[in-house]
Amino acid sequence: MPQYIAEFWFCLSVNCDSIAVEMPRTLLVVDDEEAARYALRRIFAGEYKVLEADSVRQARSILEREQPEVILLDYGLPGEDGMTLLQEAVASPLAPAVIMITAHGNERLAVEAMKSGAYGLSGEALRH
Repeated sequence: MPQYIAEFWFCLSVNCDSIAVEMPRTLLVVDDEEAARYALRRIFAGEYKVLEADSVRQARSILEREQPEVILLDYGLPGEDGMTLLQEAVASPLAPAVIMITAHGNERLAVEAMKSGAYGLSGEALRH
């Protein structure tokens, strides 16, 4: 795992004010909940160009013209679920690091996401 991905993942769960981390330039947040996208945009906007999508279809459209280094991807999206986009994203020649986020995670989902190429799965901590 690239060092900046490990540091990024670590920073999702702790206060990173005292950690010097070289951040990726572009982050794509894919979540159907506007409040979740807003919160993540507020958290990361100072360090990243934050792109947002509320569905797999909209995320695909963004990925046709942008190449984010990291995708924060909700599992429970309307229409196609996040696992579909995860599998497409990691198959790309310039595959971004994908971190799945979900309010309803379980062990089966975590194993499936990791086997499909996700760098991690974050549960309800991001929802509060």
